[in-house]
Amino acid sequence: MLAGLSYTGLAAAFVAREHPGLFQKVISQSGSFWSNDCWLVERFRKSPVRLATEFYLDVGRLEIHENVRHREDVLQVVSQIEGVRRFRDILLQLGHSVTYAEFYGGHDFEAWRKALPEALKWALPNRMPDPGYANT
Repeated sequence: MLAGLSYTGLAAAFVAREHPGLFQKVISQSGSFWSNDCWLVERFRKSPVRLATEFYLDVGRLEIHENVRHREDVLQVVSQIEGVRRFRDILLQLGHSVTYAEFYGGHDFEAWRKALPEALKWALPNRMPDPGYANT
């Protein structure tokens, strides 16, 4: 499993794309898929390789700001929520397994902390304990 939030959410999806078969599941919380004019969305669209990787994407309903200058050389033209939706849509068009959730919150650690348990339940479903394991 690979997980990340914001830019590392984008990075997690990129790494899964570049190393097919290495990761079974990717969690991307508020992934910065808007980055560089949605370059990763376009990379998936132009090179439609269907990965065995499953994706869990979530984003806050308050992540609606557009034309945000993060640094002098980094302009976020589309909103966070729009970038994540575009990535979700291309994954679905290509036949990938996608779980998508929108939470009430913004682009901040408190919102991600509240949303993370659902993502972890998805990625790490309950398993029966090994009957040979003894608590000591």
